[in-house]
Amino acid sequence: VVFYNKAIELDPENAELYYSRANFFESREMYNFAIEDYGKILALDEKDFYARVRRGELFNKASDFTSAAKDFFNALEILNSPEIQSSEIIHLKREKTNFREISYYKWYPKDCLVDAYIGKGEAYFGLKDYDTALEDFNRAAEIEEYDYRVFYNRARVYEETGNFEAALADYEKTLKRAPKNKSAKDGKKRMKKAVKLAAKQSRKKTKGA
Repeated sequence: VVFYNKAIELDPENAELYYSRANFFESREMYNFAIEDYGKILALDEKDFYARVRRGELFNKASDFTSAAKDFFNALEILNSPEIQSSEIIHLKREKTNFREISYYKWYPKDCLVDAYIGKGEAYFGLKDYDTALEDFNRAAEIEEYDYRVFYNRARVYEETGNFEAALADYEKTLKRAPKNKSAKDGKKRMKKAVKLAAKQSRKKTKGA
């Protein structure tokens, strides 16, 4: 980190230096310092959607869901703007971009769009606003149907709100995309039991009617 500090001291308006230092802090779970560096990047360019998404994800990890929701909301405003949506870069994916030649955080609006909806949904889940969380996860699913995080998080919403059949279906979708995901496996077991119990209780009510 001494080298990053020196480089930033020599070139304090170089956003990529702050990104590098933020990544260093994240890799060591020093999230408060990383959050601070993303804030410095946004001070240089408030429209840097990647910095907002990354900072929002760190706010979620810190359970600061209100700050996270604000960052994701602002990132989505930028990502859904005509300027970004009309640009060819919206269609670029990570694997199609040369990391060494192009500043990666400037060139992945489609991936960031998915990340922002998922992150915003996670933030509202943390705030117990399940309707908004569900809207965000559904929006993410419309954009990217192969990301297991979409279905895992949506399953959590369905489970929390008592829609056990829908939760079971989404845990199964999660496992099709991430077969080793232990949380999804555990969720599937819980929902199988919950669905069976609900069916049993329903039959009892029918007989007693």
